[in-house]
Amino acid sequence: MKDSKCCQRRTLSEVSGYRIESCSCGLFHVCVGPITVRMEASAFLTFAGVVEDAVEVVASPSSEMAVQSSRLLDVFAPTVAES
Repeated sequence: MKDSKCCQRRTLSEVSGYRIESCSCGLFHVCVGPITVRMEASAFLTFAGVVEDAVEVVASPSSEMAVQSSRLLDVFAPTVAES
């Protein structure tokens, strides 16, 4: 790994409070709020697969987690007034 002063980061994805960056030294930076986890490429790909699997479980219409998640999203989703 190179000295961080020489590293160049590129944002791959970002949404309020969450960001994923790739670094010229070969690491990926997964940022959740004030926490950043640096991962080698293989660890990042494994982590991405685990998150994808979890999303499928939560999004499954027959899943109790999907029902709870939907209720939670209703609470945090911005309300748009109809005109």
